[in-house]
Amino acid sequence: MSRRDRALGRVVTVLPNHKFGVTRSVALEADLVSGDGDAAFIRANAAFVWNYYARVVRLAARRSRDRLLDRVTAVGEHHLRTAEAHARGVILLSVHLGDFDLAGAWLAARRGLTPVVVSRPLLPRWREATFSGIRRRCGVVVRDANSTALASLEDDLNQGRAILAMLDRRPPGPTSTLKMLGKPAVASLAVATLAARTRAPLLPAATWRSRRGSVIAWFGAPTVALRVTEAVTAMAAAAETLSTLIRDHPEQWHVPSDLRQLAWSGIGESHSATRAQPVPALKSANASAR
Repeated sequence: MSRRDRALGRVVTVLPNHKFGVTRSVALEADLVSGDGDAAFIRANAAFVWNYYARVVRLAARRSRDRLLDRVTAVGEHHLRTAEAHARGVILLSVHLGDFDLAGAWLAARRGLTPVVVSRPLLPRWREATFSGIRRRCGVVVRDANSTALASLEDDLNQGRAILAMLDRRPPGPTSTLKMLGKPAVASLAVATLAARTRAPLLPAATWRSRRGSVIAWFGAPTVALRVTEAVTAMAAAAETLSTLIRDHPEQWHVPSDLRQLAWSGIGESHSATRAQPVPALKSANASAR
């Protein structure tokens, strides 16, 4: 982390910090940080989140977006080419790690691959309008999870698009069981059904920010599933790999304020209200700031 980011992390954490407290509680539960080092972790997470939003805003303008895209480095790009060669579209298995909006813009602009994001609408409405508008400017197709049918996603794959499935979030509808960060989690059976029905390759993918400031767009080996059970197995293997990447870059993992959105089974019940409170050091920092 740069000197600027460390200073920014110290400044940001004197602001209302419920979000950082939630992130800390989940990181501790997943053994991503130790109790002794969690204050430094929160500062690093705060600095990353602040810079993440700044970069998302910069994606709205083409000139600044192009400059950001120049800083993306692809790792495992041959796996992406292998998946594209099947000419059936791609199902990206990923998590909310790093600058994933920038990675989506990179896929559209530099690879000519249109990402399709299926998500629940964000609240408040202005936030949904802002994020959706920026993503569409970047060439991303945004679909509402409440009104998107499987047939629509099949059409997207037939057009050679990339459907994004975020394995760290709890999906709607029927689910299967896998492990995320060593804990029981749920994954969408609709995604597994879509993969088996279309033969679209399941491609693990993730992004994170390196210490030098570049953005890594990583791709794992693709899997073509002929049956739903094969797709579920591939998704479970991807979750294990993606968990390792989260452990490598825990400060860049985007944890939702509502823990019930996490894919971990029973996560909402296992975290009490007190565990999601700001850490004492940050509470005293807030008090001194007032």
